[in-house]
Amino acid sequence: MDSEIIVKRLYDYEIVLGTMDAVWDDIAESGVDRYMPDLINEIWLGLFLNGKYLGMYRFNSLSRILLEGHVFMLPEKREYSLKGGYAVMDWLCSNTGFNKVVVNIPECFSNVIKFVQALGLTEQGYNSESWDRNGICGIYQYGITREQMKW
Repeated sequence: MDSEIIVKRLYDYEIVLGTMDAVWDDIAESGVDRYMPDLINEIWLGLFLNGKYLGMYRFNSLSRILLEGHVFMLPEKREYSLKGGYAVMDWLCSNTGFNKVVVNIPECFSNVIKFVQALGLTEQGYNSESWDRNGICGIYQYGITREQMKW
């Protein structure tokens, strides 16, 4: 029997910063200083399986009912990404009053685009020439509503 992924709100800077250290070079825009997390005003969610840490999600409010999300799965734990994504959706539906979640993905990350599509997010738009990672590229926005998360 598969174990369930547990989602917990994170208030531990050591976990958050350690995870960011592990993935920053793979995900960051060229020449950008490391982001300093705000664990009080943003929602940081840790994913755990059998007590082992898998990674985290970050959500910030763009409006009262719109959240913007970002995933930080540890490279060696990415096999749990899809199952973790569903667990996070369940947590958001049970613990927040959002109506929609959006993510912004630079087009150079086709693997992340496939991941969010597998979770059920749909393309909302495209912003050309708006991100720099060893060359300028565009960003796709994907989104999903609360109602679409209830399968």
